Amino acid sequence: MRPAREEARKYRSLVLCPLFREVVVDERAVKKRTEAHDDFVKKAVLLLSEMEGGCRELRLDLERAQPDAVLECGDKIYVVEVKSYPFAITDEEHYCSSGYLRPYPADFEQAVSYKERAQARTSREIVPVLVYRGIPLGGLRDAPFFIFIKEEEGEYLSGGHVVRGRVASEGQMRGVEHGVYKPGPECCVCASADCPVGRKMRSYLGCAGGRSGGGGVLQLPTDVISAYQRLLVTEWCLARHGTRCVKCGPIYLALSQTTLHRDDLPLTREHVLRAVGQQLLQQLESNRLLVEKSCDVYKESLNKIKIRNGYVVAEGVTRRDFLVMLEYISLLYSLGYGASGGVQSLPVPDKCYRTYHGEVARLVRNTSALPDDGRVFEAYYLPAIVDYLGKRNIDVASAVTSSFGALLGGDVLKKLSESLRSEGGQAVSKVSQFQNEALMEIGKRLSAWLTGSEKKPPFVLMTAPPGSGKTLVFLVAALAVVLAGGKVVIMYPSKKLALQQVQQIYYTLEELNSQPGSRISLAILDGDSTRCSRRRQGPVRSLKCRQGRHSLEFQNGQYLCDGQSVDWFTDCEDGALSRDIIVTNPYKLSSMLMRSQNVATMLADRLRLIVIDEAHTILEPRELDFLTALIHRLFILGGIDRVEKYPAFILSSATITSSGLPFAEEARERLITFRSIGALERVESASPAEVNAFTKQISELLLGGNLANYYETAVIDYYSIGRQSSGKSKVTAPMVIFTNPMESPSGTVQEASVSLMLAAATRLYSGGQYNNFSSVVFFDSKETLAEVASYVRARLVSIEGSPADKTLTKPFFLNCTPGSLCIKGGWNGLKVIKNILMSGSYGELEDFSHLSLFCTRLSELNAAYKYASMMYSGQRAASAQPPKCYDTARQAAEQILRDLIQNVSNLSQRSTLLVHHADLEDSIRYAVERKLEMPGSWYTVLSTSTLELGVNLSGVGAVGQFGLPWLAENVIQRFGRGGRDESVLYSTVGFLFAKNTGEDVALIDEDYAVARLFAFKRTVLPPRNIDRLMSIEELIAYTVFRATGGNEQQVLHAVQNSINYLGIPNNTAPEIFNRINIIFPVMVQIASQQISSQRSTSLNNYKSQISFMLGTLCSQLGNYGGVQLQQMLVNVCKQYKDHLLKFAWEIYYTITQVINNDQAWMQAGSMQRTLLKLQDKILGMILQYYPSSSTRRDIGRLLQLSLIPPMPDPRIIDVTLNKYSISARYRQGYKVSNSSLREAYARSIPLKVDRYEEL
Repeated sequence: MRPAREEARKYRSLVLCPLFREVVVDERAVKKRTEAHDDFVKKAVLLLSEMEGGCRELRLDLERAQPDAVLECGDKIYVVEVKSYPFAITDEEHYCSSGYLRPYPADFEQAVSYKERAQARTSREIVPVLVYRGIPLGGLRDAPFFIFIKEEEGEYLSGGHVVRGRVASEGQMRGVEHGVYKPGPECCVCASADCPVGRKMRSYLGCAGGRSGGGGVLQLPTDVISAYQRLLVTEWCLARHGTRCVKCGPIYLALSQTTLHRDDLPLTREHVLRAVGQQLLQQLESNRLLVEKSCDVYKESLNKIKIRNGYVVAEGVTRRDFLVMLEYISLLYSLGYGASGGVQSLPVPDKCYRTYHGEVARLVRNTSALPDDGRVFEAYYLPAIVDYLGKRNIDVASAVTSSFGALLGGDVLKKLSESLRSEGGQAVSKVSQFQNEALMEIGKRLSAWLTGSEKKPPFVLMTAPPGSGKTLVFLVAALAVVLAGGKVVIMYPSKKLALQQVQQIYYTLEELNSQPGSRISLAILDGDSTRCSRRRQGPVRSLKCRQGRHSLEFQNGQYLCDGQSVDWFTDCEDGALSRDIIVTNPYKLSSMLMRSQNVATMLADRLRLIVIDEAHTILEPRELDFLTALIHRLFILGGIDRVEKYPAFILSSATITSSGLPFAEEARERLITFRSIGALERVESASPAEVNAFTKQISELLLGGNLANYYETAVIDYYSIGRQSSGKSKVTAPMVIFTNPMESPSGTVQEASVSLMLAAATRLYSGGQYNNFSSVVFFDSKETLAEVASYVRARLVSIEGSPADKTLTKPFFLNCTPGSLCIKGGWNGLKVIKNILMSGSYGELEDFSHLSLFCTRLSELNAAYKYASMMYSGQRAASAQPPKCYDTARQAAEQILRDLIQNVSNLSQRSTLLVHHADLEDSIRYAVERKLEMPGSWYTVLSTSTLELGVNLSGVGAVGQFGLPWLAENVIQRFGRGGRDESVLYSTVGFLFAKNTGEDVALIDEDYAVARLFAFKRTVLPPRNIDRLMSIEELIAYTVFRATGGNEQQVLHAVQNSINYLGIPNNTAPEIFNRINIIFPVMVQIASQQISSQRSTSLNNYKSQISFMLGTLCSQLGNYGGVQLQQMLVNVCKQYKDHLLKFAWEIYYTITQVINNDQAWMQAGSMQRTLLKLQDKILGMILQYYPSSSTRRDIGRLLQLSLIPPMPDPRIIDVTLNKYSISARYRQGYKVSNSSLREAYARSIPLKVDRYEEL
């Protein structure tokens, strides 16, 4: 018999934390513990020998890994590891203060590793055995607990992670791989200097003498929403770790250092009672917010535990069994089960649950076309994110007066405060602590500057999470500037976001302008703006007026609300630049500045403030360069030539300065692991010095180094102002879904879209207070979006009847009589489901059937399965009535089928599957947006980035993202579109559907996924090189050339001014200036010489030729049968046929992208070549077009058509400059090969926002 060894204890610690150094304080205490342990080892060995009918001890050399005993019992060899402590003692009340949890999963892995080492030395059967001192339940506290381990094939816990394949090596178990140490929060118990999170963890846990107040007695919530959120986080921890979590400061630590990503462990009734109590459990059940589930997974594992005379034994224990036992027994221990008496038998849970969000997540995780289809390869439950929105309890009048009292009089401030309205038109009476302090900071700086006490204008960077009220802050600042005599420009990255914010501004100005002595004008300028003489009659951008009671309309040249003139508003170009508040985007301003110098002069007049909302969108280098060039053009052309004229800047974003998540600073230094963290609260402020330096860097890059020196920078960071935990909280539960490599990731999104539509239908049909669960799925490609939308509608729904399959209601839709709703396909699905129902193996439908969303009680679900069996077998009695929940599921499936089948091409009439992107026709886009503003009127919307930024969509319970976007923070930003109101309990699940290519594959490394998606590593802002500087100055040159009528001296003077603003090195400036000097004659040459042969040909003639070629192409597509995307291609042609110049840059790109996205079109190579030649001709015609009257404006028009599109994507600009004669080497004429053209378009993916205006 071997005595316990210090080395074995150190080995266990190494599994928990690499480089662990055990601190021995009292050698006598250690000796006493060792002796006690040895005594218990002897007792355990004797009991095991008695159980097996006699054993003898063996000696096996397992190198440094030595178990407590190795016994030969018959034909088996038992490797015994004995623990001197009881099983499943997890002291949650003192967990945070102690900062240490016995590593029970490490115990399991230690025993398995002994078995592996022993197996290498003998061919006999090896059985690892764990022995604990007892189970902490009543009379079992001192009864030795024997766990006979049955090793599963294919899964091993390694350093806290599940790995597949062979057992992990000792180095992997220690968390050390190739010398790279990935520390996690657990290593706060280390004495290792290599642990970068140790210092931070000491503020949360009790390590190194520190204490935190995050743990302690669990306080029950007092309302349904907070109770639901607590259960959702607990459920997420169970799926992610196999155990619940304990809140320590802003982190939720799992009671085991494991990461499992399994979805088969529901909440037990004991979990729910401990977390929320009996009363709230009843309320949650009555609102059908909890889905009752089977407890079989608990029963299967717990029933292996047998209580014998004087000891307890569990045989055939797998890893899952071990974790289930650990979780449930520790839960009973925390509830005090058996504390007052003996335990005769171990209880098992009788009722289990999932939250509604959790059940939807489980179904999407297992999404498939048919049961056991196996589409999803893996899915990661990432740590949930808890945001605090802040309680709004500060009087708005007091906040406004204290912020701008030095700038405006009391009466004016009173009017301003009383006029503030929300986007829904309600009066704003209270603000949060964040809003109050942000107003104070901005008001102090603006007032000091506008009154002359401060010479430098402010450059303010404001960051706060979605829903925190940033818009109200800069709206108040803008109104104060206007009331002080200034003008304000507010720039948004998308039309939809601008429109939603304009609604709030409109309601506020409507109220303010109704008061005597007040008159503030408002203009909207974007790609839909035109001259009033050309503006369509009718509704104005879905805007409401009179607090939502009427719609704003344009009739007979004026804006009307309920028949009354609204002369302070315009969305026409006429006179828009002289308005007090101008809402626009950078691309529209760019096109306006090209027209004439008067445009810039008019815009610059009285301009005192520029607001850039969702500022993180400018961090991409080309976007940043484009905006820099825009600001310089405005300053130069508008005569803003001294500091007294410089406008102030406010940049607003949810993510630009800090993520608010713990360990953000540490994670920037190295990749850390979060294997034991189940959730994180956004409460951590970034380093003030780091944020200030970052803000200064943004100001220098945006304005230029020299120009930025004239500004005073300031930061308003939500997380630095103070914890906002007094208000509502919002929970975002993110997941990454990996598609089987043999399947298409877009197919996973298609199937998931049907699941999400059914999830929305369930809540709407349930009624009650929490009756919404709409969803948004984001795409970064308009073409992929169209492909998914088309396939879901045309194939999955209309032919396969997927909603009917997933609700087991397809027999209702097979009656193809005239006038009936009929499904004509999907017979294989019908057969598969029928066979399962007939066999009575309802468990096989667990991961496929969506009836659990409708039938939230097991009794209802079983009744629904029985009725479905009768329907599929055709044996339903005429008098048999379906269970109510089953009939509701049928109605939901019918609604989806009818909506998508009957509204094939009428997008504006749909409610179940909507589409939104910037290139929709105005009337359709506005109709979709009106629907999106009405919670409960829509199910799922597929969108590009147009709905990402700052758009407040109510009733959204789930958000999807197809593929990894360029900016990491976009994922969480987009997930933040959900869970923003009470109807979804301020909770949302986020699904990232990873592609099978590119960086998405790297997300399989969870540490990388967490760091990438949670934006721990802030986007790097690289310094500008010579090519980027040239790009800025070329834009300056082209704009000034057009705006000034081609004055060479003004162009060169403007470039010189811009170079001075940038403050670039002295040796670089001459090179840039000389290159501009060379390019300028080329511009003139292109405009006046190379195309002079075509002067007599009118533009209309060319349009006719282009129309004829496109018409021929559309006919070819229309005649090309048997292809899924045929109709969509025809529609694309028809759309572009009437907008030749507007979309000249996109005709080739859009159509060829559609073709390339479908394998069926690979045979259409000749048609692709035709498209290349066609687009070559179109661009050639435009480049060669020159009006008979050779005015300066005509030259500018030519350049607008050919060289710089009116609202250019910076990448298109780059391609244009490089490919279309805009350099000295192309002086001999327009020569572009088809291959060059193809390359140019391959590199020129258009932005998903406004780009081109009608010419």
